[in-house]
Amino acid sequence: MMGEENKVGGNATMATLKEFNHCVLHLGRLARESGASRFIADGLQAFGQLVPFASAWWGEMSAPGPEVPMQSWMHGSINLPESFAADWHPVAANDQFSYATLNRPGEVVRDK
Repeated sequence: MMGEENKVGGNATMATLKEFNHCVLHLGRLARESGASRFIADGLQAFGQLVPFASAWWGEMSAPGPEVPMQSWMHGSINLPESFAADWHPVAANDQFSYATLNRPGEVVRDK
């Protein structure tokens, strides 16, 4: 059948894999050329072309030490209102994803 040779397991096509490859290469360039604060935002925008999302919120924190509190170094968002953090703060204690993320530093946490 015509086009079957372009299938790569499941529903992935060579075109999809090439797009993913280009995105990964672009992320590598961004990592080398952008400052840390721009890398995450620019990287999410690039990745959003492959995996669409409506909005995003991210941050980078350092884990606490014996006499050092946890510290937020940077954060940002895409397509969220400026009031998002202030609106979230009162309900933060109920945010299980946030709780899991803060209690598992260095691990990737996925929302179920």
